[in-house]
Order: sequence, then C-alpha cells, then structure tokens
Amino acid sequence: MRSLIWFRSDLRLADNPALSEAVTQSDRGCVGIFLFTSGQWKEHDWGPAKVDFLLRSLSRLSTSLERVGIPLLVREVDTFAGAAAELDYLATSHDCDALFFNRPCLCRRGRQRWSLTKNTLGGVVAAIA
Repeated sequence: MRSLIWFRSDLRLADNPALSEAVTQSDRGCVGIFLFTSGQWKEHDWGPAKVDFLLRSLSRLSTSLERVGIPLLVREVDTFAGAAAELDYLATSHDCDALFFNRPCLCRRGRQRWSLTKNTLGGVVAAIA
C-alpha cells in the first residue's frame, strides 16, 4: 500500500497518530500533502503573522519529512470544499491507495469535509483519532 498523508493543522512528526499509522501500514512509501486554503483564511481573518507562522512550520515539516524519505507536496485550493477533489487527484497521480489524516473536530463543517473525502477517494480512508 502507498499512502497519502494529509497534514492539516498538525504540522509535526512527533506524536502524530496519522503519520505513524500510515508509515506502519505502507509498504510502498508515503507522500505528505498540505492544502493551502487562502479563501478560508480570508473568511476567518487570518493576519500576516499567522500566515508567516504557518509557512515557517511547513518549511520545518518539509525538512523533517525529507529526512525520513517522505516528500511533502503543497497545493492550493480556495476553500475546504475543493479539498476532496484535490486529494483524489493527488492520490491517483501518486499511485496512493490510502489516505491518512488526524480526525478533525466534530463540528458541522468537519463532518461535511469528512464525508466529501470519504466518498471521493476510492481506496482506504483512515481518520485517526
């Protein structure tokens, strides 16, 4: 199995349940993905300092993942609504048959995103608690 690991707000290697599970189960390697959602950032009034912190955190994550042989892809979708299609495209184009991510909060929007992702990707989808 080859896994796509979707990094959301959990940009760390240590104590990352989804990353650990993906690495354990994948015999053909893993690919990391982070999706920029600039439309959501505007909607939630993200300021320059928060964006700068995110960019620095992504840079550290990329370096750390590279050390363990996992590439980190960074793509942009305007809002969360575009995430499922992008994840499906990336899984297909990188020959991934599983998607791992840490479970989002169980707010109404979180459940909708989970349903979109679960229904779109044809392989294994594992939301790790």
